[in-house]
Amino acid sequence: MAHADKSIITGKFKGSLGKQLVFRQWEGKTIVAKSPKARVGDPTAPQQEIQERFLAGSRYAVSVTKGTDQSLAEAYANALRPRQNVYSRALEDFMSPPVVKSIYVSTGCEIHQHHRL
Repeated sequence: MAHADKSIITGKFKGSLGKQLVFRQWEGKTIVAKSPKARVGDPTAPQQEIQERFLAGSRYAVSVTKGTDQSLAEAYANALRPRQNVYSRALEDFMSPPVVKSIYVSTGCEIHQHHRL
């Protein structure tokens, strides 16, 4: 992947050049990469499941970034890592379910149950 900063040749290119190169903008720089290869054949069942999950995650991330209540977007913005944006952080969060380490159950009686997973 090549980077071009304020180049008079690449300028603010975006998109693809034939089926060879892809240009995109990231943090004020033009990024140049090889075009991805076209997929051959239909996706397998596991690939289809991942694609559907990714689509649902993408919809969630869009709802976070463009929703009327921006408090969730602000929470994600406070948890960003370098070169990450709110959309990608929300997508990552959706795709990585939380890990439950323990559950405390109270019956309201004097005896309490504590279950560890």
